Amino acid sequence: MQPNTTSLHRLAALACFGLVGCGIVTIGPAHSGQADPEPSTASEAPGERASKDTEKEKTADPEDEPIPGGSCPSDLSVKPDRRTLASDSEVLKEMPPEVYFKMRWAPGHRTVAGADFFIDKDKALDRVIATEAKHPGLLPAGFRDALLARPRDKDLRLEAARCELTDVRTRRRASHDAAMAFLLGASPSLASRIMHRSASPPRSESHLKSCDSAKECGTGVQCQPVAKLCLDDATAPDLFVSDAELTIEDALTRALMKDYKGGGRKPDEAPRPGPAELDERALFYWAVTRTHRCGRQICKFTRYGADGGEIQLVRDDIRDRGTSYEVHDPVVEAKNERCRSATGSGSLSDCLQSCWARGTDLHGGDEDFVCKSRCAAHCE
Repeated sequence: MQPNTTSLHRLAALACFGLVGCGIVTIGPAHSGQADPEPSTASEAPGERASKDTEKEKTADPEDEPIPGGSCPSDLSVKPDRRTLASDSEVLKEMPPEVYFKMRWAPGHRTVAGADFFIDKDKALDRVIATEAKHPGLLPAGFRDALLARPRDKDLRLEAARCELTDVRTRRRASHDAAMAFLLGASPSLASRIMHRSASPPRSESHLKSCDSAKECGTGVQCQPVAKLCLDDATAPDLFVSDAELTIEDALTRALMKDYKGGGRKPDEAPRPGPAELDERALFYWAVTRTHRCGRQICKFTRYGADGGEIQLVRDDIRDRGTSYEVHDPVVEAKNERCRSATGSGSLSDCLQSCWARGTDLHGGDEDFVCKSRCAAHCE
């Protein structure tokens, strides 16, 4: 399995799957929405600056453009219910082989989502709005009353998402409001940029490390007892979701991914969207960093190629974390160890190759017969 991306988000890992590598985008309360002008230098020849500006225009990525808007509420605090770990980060400790091979994975694990997985946007909108009404603490304080009163206001959703992106406590929430804004008819371009940035791992995520106690984490960072990871205020909200947040992400995922065209390709390999569609890059990173339900478990999407086959975007039980690529069946391992002890080779094919390379003078008789007999006695 490819690193997820994101995990948690890295993610994805985590995929972040090898996920994204972008830092927190900070937008000041009175940001003008315009990039600061690049200072000129005395050494630039006439026309040289114009040439540089033209070159920048050719290579500029729309994702890097500032997101326009006015000031944001001073209080963006949220009060979610109890959150649970929702990360498939490779940093998490591996599951022991004897446990891994006895696991009962969630229904749909490592399979492409079928037609019954998806729902239409109206059903998704209804589910999200109903969940928010039941759990108002999910909404940032400065937008709470307005969003409860006007839950289908696409401009309000987009403005909330823009502001939520500036606060580490609401980065994940920013993707929810941006997705809602798109489904309600807001600008796909702005929604895409906010979704992509909010799904990017926080700056400090690169410093995540396993731990058994806070002593291993440093000042201002706690050792999370379930994840066994050193987490700070920037990373914790991105790795945990409450049941209500999972309900929201599940509904949005089933609507957003219905028209995803990228398949198992990386974002830069995926077809470009039309003017009324979300950017495939934003959808990809949503898929690999945001959660959905699979039975009683939590799933995300991940890039996976079974038995060397075509890479596809499949549903993934987050408990797996790609472990199957790093551990092996203990029964096979035991057989290989017997082979290694008796012949010096780790498998039947390796033993045969080694035997044939030494030639018949070491064994006498027919080379093929001797090698196959000797290796088959100890190896499988």
